Amino acid sequence: MRTSLIFSLIGISLLCFLLSCGLAACSSHDCYPEAMRQAMCCLEERPDSALYYLSSLDFAIGKEAEETQMYHALLKLRAEDKLYIDQTSDSLIARIVAYYDRHGDADKRL
Repeated sequence: MRTSLIFSLIGISLLCFLLSCGLAACSSHDCYPEAMRQAMCCLEERPDSALYYLSSLDFAIGKEAEETQMYHALLKLRAEDKLYIDQTSDSLIARIVAYYDRHGDADKRL
């Protein structure tokens, strides 16, 4: 009787742990819009396609979380850079840098 109670408690604890890990894996940082995920996949080899996907989100991106908006701007900037599109202002770049300086994502800050 006591052994089955211990196994039940271990099972419940393990289930709670796995559930919390699953919820942590689905945090807002990983849940980007589909067009943005497609752009991320093709940015290096097909920046024109990436820019198309990112531009399709221009009107809807304002409703997303700030992290998603900044990452969208960063990806769009990278795609335009790969396509040799000149930037006429550095204000967007300054906003992106300021955001990632505050939130410390080393990969994106690079």
